[in-house]
Amino acid sequence: MMIGLTDDVIDARALEAAVARPEAGAILTFHGVTRNNFEGRPVRGLVYEAYAAMAVPEMERIAAEAMARWPEVRVAMVHRTGTLDVGEASVVIAVSAPHRDAAYEAGRFAIDALKERVPVWKKELYDDGAAWKANAESPVQPGGTADEEPPGEVVGDPPVDHDRERPEEIGRTFDGLRADGEGPRFRTRSLDRYPRPDLNPYLKAHQEWKPEVITSAEGPAFRGRWADAFGRPAPLHVEIGPGNGFFLAGMAARHPEYNWLGIELRFKRVVLTARKLRRAGVRHGRVLRYDARFLGDLFAEAEIDALYVNHPDPWTRKRHAKHRLLGRPFAEWIVHALKPGGRVRIKTDYHPNLDRFQELIVGLPLEVRVRVDDVFTDGSPWGEDDVETNYQRKFRERGEPVAALELVRR
Repeated sequence: MMIGLTDDVIDARALEAAVARPEAGAILTFHGVTRNNFEGRPVRGLVYEAYAAMAVPEMERIAAEAMARWPEVRVAMVHRTGTLDVGEASVVIAVSAPHRDAAYEAGRFAIDALKERVPVWKKELYDDGAAWKANAESPVQPGGTADEEPPGEVVGDPPVDHDRERPEEIGRTFDGLRADGEGPRFRTRSLDRYPRPDLNPYLKAHQEWKPEVITSAEGPAFRGRWADAFGRPAPLHVEIGPGNGFFLAGMAARHPEYNWLGIELRFKRVVLTARKLRRAGVRHGRVLRYDARFLGDLFAEAEIDALYVNHPDPWTRKRHAKHRLLGRPFAEWIVHALKPGGRVRIKTDYHPNLDRFQELIVGLPLEVRVRVDDVFTDGSPWGEDDVETNYQRKFRERGEPVAALELVRR
């Protein structure tokens, strides 16, 4: 398969040749082209960057999935990086099949999956500035302002140098975690405030998945009384960032004695999580559409019995340390929201941030109960009481380690 990233102009003919074969009566080629405007604002070019260590394997996986769903097709895809002028192709996908229907279906699947799953960022260049954006449902999202670098570990990133990081900067954008109520509050919008709500079908759909989904407007009202959201009193277990819902639904199915709550910002992931909860027959699981930077809105003191964080965005560059969840503000919020004796379980593929987090909790009533640096070779510290996440599976298949840490609130 011809799959990858390139800084050069994409050779569409080469992609077509890569999928051509005598039995293929149809070759479909999709070009994603740089346009000259965005929401009425003139655009003079784009700059693309990608998290190559994850982007290329994910593109390969998408192509393999397409060929598994439509066994008669062949797929090639290449995405640009670097600076593009208006009219240049940023992505080209070629699909061949014996007949056109399969080619159209597989091609649509491939571009939709690429936009959803591959960590690629673009900087839109305007006459009066610039702004970074991500694929609408990319697993890693930008949080910077115009003219900042994109987040994540881009090819060529140096290792994080903890000696040059300022501890007070790590997690600084999480002021909304403050338990005293003095931090900023999460501002949500009603559907009629979105200029084009039809562009994201999950924006409306997430409100229709009841009772599994709790909207951002409804969430703060449950502060101090989360048992009401489940219709029963039970220990409250919370996962921050459930993504597509594999872990939350799996753990809720294993432990019906607990109330399970996921907190997820992306509309599509909220719906996917709700769908998995319902398919698993879970009646005691909910997913709240909310921003984890504002957890201070949601929980009273000692209201949570257990907390789970799986593969938070690493934000490896020092300039982006303020965006890391695993910082001192988060640790202080844990102390406020978690019951004495409650536990925190963290899994991550980026060990330096876990090392740093352990340094930052010094002096707080949080005790390290167990840590393993690779759950694949050392085993999960929780034995059978664990569920493999989607990201964890990806790192296992690539032979890369995933670390796990458990803290206990004293």
